[in-house]
Amino acid sequence: MSNSAPHNVSQKQRMTIIISFIIVLSSLVSIFISTKNYKTGLLVIGGIFFLSILILSVYNFVFGFYATMTFAFFAWTINRAFASADLPIALVVEVPAYTTLLGLIINKWDIKDTLFNYSKNIVAYSMLGYFIFLCLELFNPEMHSFEGWSIFIRRFLLILVSFFIALHVFETTRRIVTFFKFWIILALLSGLYACKQQWFGLFDFELNLIQFDSKKLGLLLIGGVLRKSSLFSDPATFGITMAASFSLILVLLLSGVTKNMKLKLLLINLVILLGVAYSGTRTAYFIIISGIFLYVLITINQFRTLVFSVIALFAFLLLIYLPIYSNITINRIRSTFEFSDDASLNVRDRNRSSIQPYIHEHAFGGGLNTCGSIGAKYNPGHILAGFPPDSGYVKAAIETGWVGLFLLCIIYFITLQYGLVTYFKCKNKILKIYVFASVVCIFTFVIAQYGQEATDQIPGFFLFYSCFAVIIKSRYIDEKLNQTVL
Repeated sequence: MSNSAPHNVSQKQRMTIIISFIIVLSSLVSIFISTKNYKTGLLVIGGIFFLSILILSVYNFVFGFYATMTFAFFAWTINRAFASADLPIALVVEVPAYTTLLGLIINKWDIKDTLFNYSKNIVAYSMLGYFIFLCLELFNPEMHSFEGWSIFIRRFLLILVSFFIALHVFETTRRIVTFFKFWIILALLSGLYACKQQWFGLFDFELNLIQFDSKKLGLLLIGGVLRKSSLFSDPATFGITMAASFSLILVLLLSGVTKNMKLKLLLINLVILLGVAYSGTRTAYFIIISGIFLYVLITINQFRTLVFSVIALFAFLLLIYLPIYSNITINRIRSTFEFSDDASLNVRDRNRSSIQPYIHEHAFGGGLNTCGSIGAKYNPGHILAGFPPDSGYVKAAIETGWVGLFLLCIIYFITLQYGLVTYFKCKNKILKIYVFASVVCIFTFVIAQYGQEATDQIPGFFLFYSCFAVIIKSRYIDEKLNQTVL
């Protein structure tokens, strides 16, 4: 044991020297290349930096987890900046995720610990069962494309891997708190970038990608104002992820944190709320109300909840009925709650009604990635190809049938039930707060699934499924702490 410490220090020093050498070398090469083509030089720097991150991810899986999450946040913006390079977004997230998994396996091998200590619970079992079901969709006779199926499986496998890594990253209460702090910082950056886009305009490389695409421009323009997507792929993904983040931070704000921390969280949440507003995503506006409703429902016996409820209701009524009609953002928010006058909602309802006979007749659906634009790409000629699902639940119902939809809803029900039981049983006050925040956050995503494909988008799925891991590990940690006290 006495010789292990010096060896570890030496190993870290060697790793630092190697990474430093790679970065210096890449910088020199890039400077040389940039004299002829600055974009190529920047890509070389980015490539070497990416390689360095992968090496560090194998060496330290906790670092790799956060690095992967960071890549997921910034990948779309980097891709827009280097549009001619056509960077593979999926690989930018998948490769560090799998190298991190390799690092986790090596770490557990070194300390002779099992990989599946925290996977023996009903939430993990339900996710694994659903994954097996998705794999069996390969044999669905309605589906024509193996490639379309494989792309869907790759995304869900990435989700499983991220969830599995998170179970091992969240070893202690401090690590759970660190995760939420890190996420809040990334959410703040996203909100600030959306504010920059709204107040000062988009960069040229962002405008170039949409101004020549009339169909895309039509979807993004509302009353002559562009919906903002910030660092994300599209406004809907951005708005929903920020709305879930807002709900999470709101729970932390109302859960007895210090005055100094309350002020910081309040300012951060105001920025995030502006980002939600500028996204123009009505689903995001609605799920904020849903998150608040769940919070009030669970904590209705607390005095501060009653005070907050009155303030929130007053603010909502003020927003809806205040005689301001020239602000496009406010009008967009108001239209969320005018269901009968919403033409797009009526169109979606008609589409859902028209596809119901197909769902009833196909218990296992039409196959993975057979609907929407991606269905037209990989399954041309399929009856579902080009059909707009406009909902995560509708997509599940038509692609995996009512059986697949039932299994998906079971996962959500089990997780929320497991989270609420954990919340009421948890004795550690800090863990209790973060479990509650996780439950509210998961609930907002589950509601968002009705209006959008919300839970499997990059980077939102990191928050959604990491909250699964927080709930599971909090129960383990709390039980361990109670045993120690006893």
